Amino acid sequence: YRPPIVQFVNSTNADAFQRHREVYAKMRLLKDSRGNWLYLPEVIRSWDGMKLAWELMDFNRQKHDICYDLVAVLGLDMALLSPIDLFEPGAMSSGCPTAIDIHSVKHSKDFIQFDKFSSSDEFPPSPDQGIARGSYDAMKIWMTGRFHHLDNYLDKLVDENMGVGFAEDRFLQDEILPRLASANATMNFDSSFCALDAMPNDSVSLTKCGNIDNNERILRQILHHHSCDFSSDRIVKKSESLNSNTANAIDTAALCTIVTNEEYYLDEWIDYHLGIGFSHFYLYDNSDEFDLGRGWLDSRPRLHQKVTIHSFPGIGMQMEAFRDCASRHGSEHRWMAHLDADEYLVLRKHSSVVPFLEDYCEPGAISINWIVQSWGSRLHYSPEPVTKRFPGSVGVDGIVKTITKVDALDLNGIINPHFTLLTENYHQVDTDGNILDNALETAQRARNNRNLTNVASVYHFKTKSWKEFISKRERGRSDLSGEEHDEDRAVKLESARNGELIDANREDTSPWEMLKAVDPKYRFFESFSDDNWSQINLKHDRYGPAICCLAANDEAYIDEWADYHLALGFSTIYIFDSSDQYWMRQWGEERRSKSNSSVIVKHYPGDALDPLFKVSALVECLSTAHVENRHEMFLLLDVNDFFILPETDTVAEWRTTTSVVTIVPPTLPKPCVISRIERVVFGTGGRNVFDPLPVTKRFLFRVHSSQASLPPAVMLHIASGSFGNVTLHQLKELLHFQFLPTESLSSDRSNRMLRMMCPKNIDSPSTTSNHFQNAYVHHYLRSKKECIADRGVNSTICHMHGTVEDTFGWEQMQFYLPAYANYNGFV
Repeated sequence: YRPPIVQFVNSTNADAFQRHREVYAKMRLLKDSRGNWLYLPEVIRSWDGMKLAWELMDFNRQKHDICYDLVAVLGLDMALLSPIDLFEPGAMSSGCPTAIDIHSVKHSKDFIQFDKFSSSDEFPPSPDQGIARGSYDAMKIWMTGRFHHLDNYLDKLVDENMGVGFAEDRFLQDEILPRLASANATMNFDSSFCALDAMPNDSVSLTKCGNIDNNERILRQILHHHSCDFSSDRIVKKSESLNSNTANAIDTAALCTIVTNEEYYLDEWIDYHLGIGFSHFYLYDNSDEFDLGRGWLDSRPRLHQKVTIHSFPGIGMQMEAFRDCASRHGSEHRWMAHLDADEYLVLRKHSSVVPFLEDYCEPGAISINWIVQSWGSRLHYSPEPVTKRFPGSVGVDGIVKTITKVDALDLNGIINPHFTLLTENYHQVDTDGNILDNALETAQRARNNRNLTNVASVYHFKTKSWKEFISKRERGRSDLSGEEHDEDRAVKLESARNGELIDANREDTSPWEMLKAVDPKYRFFESFSDDNWSQINLKHDRYGPAICCLAANDEAYIDEWADYHLALGFSTIYIFDSSDQYWMRQWGEERRSKSNSSVIVKHYPGDALDPLFKVSALVECLSTAHVENRHEMFLLLDVNDFFILPETDTVAEWRTTTSVVTIVPPTLPKPCVISRIERVVFGTGGRNVFDPLPVTKRFLFRVHSSQASLPPAVMLHIASGSFGNVTLHQLKELLHFQFLPTESLSSDRSNRMLRMMCPKNIDSPSTTSNHFQNAYVHHYLRSKKECIADRGVNSTICHMHGTVEDTFGWEQMQFYLPAYANYNGFV
């Protein structure tokens, strides 16, 4: 008897990327005759895992001198429901199909069997890779032969001019299965296999078990075999899944809210309140374009059974939205709460909202005092949880928010976010049992000056940062309409612009601590920034490569963009902030203190959409950078541009492997040379609004070059740290962006800058203008709403989704900065 061996092999995304860098590079450089990229999608990660698992098994086989007759590979998202006995076929009780018929393959030297076929309109049938089993020799080909045969397959794609990129189904069908056949392996495809698949929406699929009517009998058999209790109400007989949520819907609490432009914050807010026990969220989208109704929920399968979205446009619609929510959905729940997306319920004595409401809401409605959080002297948005960004508290406020028993609601009366009118014999109370609905003035029910916080509090992130507060005031209050709305908006907007904000008097991190407790995936934000800086090389070469960039309203993206390019090896990034208020000054100061001057932010107010202004800003940036540090190379990028090096790890390494003759013709004394770098456009991916994820993770589909072609990015090379030899005509070539009119550099100011930077001329600009084949710029349109904000409502490019999957940018981000891999836990 030999005891079973259970071992694990660990591999990170960065490890896989390092092992297969050559494969990644080839996939990003190879095109067929029609210009299609022969790319490799995410499957490289699973292939690497399969190969590592096989190598671990084979190591133990040799170490312990084991001869394996059969080998099986099982997906971790799949559990076998059918008992498998490879050597006694048919031994299972009737009704549960055998997993493999040994008689069909016992005379073959080698065999391999798959659980069933999968097929699509585009590709022929191929094996589902969830479960495969067979002889040692056959399974070795299946588990380890993919990387070995990949080059041969891609050569055939090009030679046969098939006009398609890489697809795993076709690769397995056309390359791997024939390899198995040539090794005398018999392939048997079993469509009767029975397994349980984990699904993204907290359910499990039983579709592989045949007729759904057999599911209950199959489960009874399996659970009885394992001595498990079974109740017939735990199986969903009319669907193909078993949902993990078995709570009685009538004993649940729901949240209703009305939102406009809240997509930056909704995920955190929903995750938090799901974690403390709310079962469903009714979002009333107040935008004119129904922003959330166009794909927001589709991209979040985990929320499909937990969120309902209604379009509810108009001014002053908050009260009507809450009334509609209560009348339309009240019968589905026992309690309803009306919280805004900047409010977080913190429970002091209960781990879940349902026990809290059972203890305190029996009289009809429970009112909970606000605790107002400060702006924390933050100037603008940053991509961190709201509950972490603003730990400073102003203190307890007399304003209350109320949660109500649905049976107690008077639907003909006032339904207010702060209080509700109740039917006879019900009362609005606080956590001490004090009745609050005896006030002579109805509006007084919105306050409780006892300021009780020992049982529960609603934390109100009223302002967030200064710029976010101005955006909030620009929208106006959602509970007012007409002249009252306009007058209130004008007064409060002026106050916000003047910076009339309240500072904190103490620190209170209760919402952040609660979020980390109920949803641990957020914990990585505690060390995220420090982890990234530990990966960035802070040794700055005075003459190293630099980036010039004009930024406008880019605070949601600038951290990822700067992190990436610093990790890539750029010594300095010059950012010119075009806002009137110089919003990025704080970010620049903090970055500069961390990075030893690797990020320099300057104020350059103006209209970033104006071509003339953008050109002048970039010329000013080049001049400033030259005077301060005399860099030898400049790259001109927007914040939605990412410089991609498929064959090398750093900019310095790339420069050494790129022909010096190509960069700087040796015949020119003190040359100043222009190069162009191809822009590869990534589409919206069907996303309509912002998601709080890295841009390189959100957008993984390239637009075909025939559909969208942007002018190349521009790089300026200066030999021996000296400017020289660029004429005004050549700088126009250098700044050959789509927005650049030919007369844009005719100003005296630009001419003076050019003479200062490059006093000597090159007569033949064509000899100094190059495209690099080993570097690209990934240009991200971002979501439709974000793209339109960047380019204007009439921009047709903002409607392009992208059709070619390409994860290379995201893989590079994780390779250079492994902390970003934590975002893979967010769906």
